[in-house]
Amino acid sequence: MVGCAQAADAIVAAEPEPMDYVRVCDAYGTGFFYIPGTETCLKIGGYVRFDIGVGNMPDYGLGADAPDDFDTDGDGIADTGDGKGDASYQQARFALDVDARSDTEYGTLRAYTRLHFNYDQDATDSYHYIEVEYAYIELGGFRVGMNDSLFSTFPSYAGYVISDDLGVPYGPFETSQIVYTHTGDNGFSATGGLELPGDGSNNSDYVPNIVAGASLTKDWGAITFIAAYDAVAQEGAAKLRLDLTLSDKVSVFAMAGYSTNDPAGTGVGNTDSNNYYAQWNGDWAVWGGANFQVTDKLAFYTQAAYDEDENFAFVADLPYTVVDGFTVTPELAYRDNFDIPDADAWGGYLRFERTF
Repeated sequence: MVGCAQAADAIVAAEPEPMDYVRVCDAYGTGFFYIPGTETCLKIGGYVRFDIGVGNMPDYGLGADAPDDFDTDGDGIADTGDGKGDASYQQARFALDVDARSDTEYGTLRAYTRLHFNYDQDATDSYHYIEVEYAYIELGGFRVGMNDSLFSTFPSYAGYVISDDLGVPYGPFETSQIVYTHTGDNGFSATGGLELPGDGSNNSDYVPNIVAGASLTKDWGAITFIAAYDAVAQEGAAKLRLDLTLSDKVSVFAMAGYSTNDPAGTGVGNTDSNNYYAQWNGDWAVWGGANFQVTDKLAFYTQAAYDEDENFAFVADLPYTVVDGFTVTPELAYRDNFDIPDADAWGGYLRFERTF
């Protein structure tokens, strides 16, 4: 008997599909990863925040208008408000940050945006809205897009408190801009550019405003100068800021602003701003504050402000880090105008914020 055997068909394993795992990108700090198939690094972040405001400040998030019997502009006539005189206000916000970066022959190419998803509630109403807070592109020191005004960002706004522009505003925020910033290795930086006002401001001729400044940063702190020209009002403003680092736990700052024009009239807060950049009242204004790191988890921030028309504001914050990424901040604020009777007001915030 002749036996015969039939060989079984060989089993050939299929080639696995190539997998494009997400890779960590450490070129720009923590949180970045490579977009699969590209050399672009992406970071997704943001925060969820809930604010509770209390007090009797119309300009502190407590109602859109003052009570009917309060004279806000100092003309001796009670203003027409909504009559609510709200004693509480709440806002819930989800902020989404998207940051994309890649290396090029001209430097880092960056695109950044922040979106706000808000829910506000006051004494009689509640409403939802979405807003674009920032949206810009950067390449080799140039920035184009929508961002807070260079007049506010270059001197690092004001203090660390939540309500750093209460009573005495230090400058505008939302602008369309084309700016360039040079940052040197020795701590010196210079900036300049063109801006079109946002925040509902009028510039029907589309004539850009001009902003320029310089700063020196050292171990002891920093000194910063910024100036701007309002093309519509044909007036200007300037600010000088000094920051001092007293220790690894204590720092202080002082800032002064000057305007080339001062319109007639006085009032509580920003009722007669000089021009788009000098949003305080009078020719001049001053701000100052201090930051104390009490413990690893607890800090204490203060800020005071005053302008030529006798507007005054004081704010104190006590942020406490419950766990990494979650902070609870109570804030107490006082605002007054020393030239207007019964203009004083108290208010406060309690902020819960989870960052990621």
